[in-house]
Amino acid sequence: MDLGTFFYTIFGIRSMLPGGGPEQAHPAATTAVQGFEFEVRRCARTRHGPLVCEVAITNRRSVRRIFLFAAFQPQSYFADRNGRRTAATRVRIAGVSDSGGAGADVPAGVSVCAEMEFETPDSAVKALAELSISFEADDQRARAVFQDIALHED
Repeated sequence: MDLGTFFYTIFGIRSMLPGGGPEQAHPAATTAVQGFEFEVRRCARTRHGPLVCEVAITNRRSVRRIFLFAAFQPQSYFADRNGRRTAATRVRIAGVSDSGGAGADVPAGVSVCAEMEFETPDSAVKALAELSISFEADDQRARAVFQDIALHED
């Protein structure tokens, strides 16, 4: 295992340099907000657990801290096609997990892996009409918003 794969496996950190981590499938959706690039890698409904959305977050500026909100206001959430919103119940970023939210220091040009957990939606829901990730960086709050994210079954 090379050093980049080791850090990705242990800390959820992937360098943007060649060999910086395992190859990933093309993201379901991407957006850039406040110098961070967000890539939704996958949202999956588990049989006996929460819905989990995996997101890669790349810092395109100098070293700084990002804090993702779960239960703390402003909440991250998903909305189904009927407009029902479900707030995140837990967030994990770079190995830190909490129900209110969690943060990480992110060097320039580096990606961190984040997971957003939600209560599992009804089995009739096959896609998220909207996924809204609320975060704070540089003392400013913002949202990374995605539309029409397919749900996978695990």
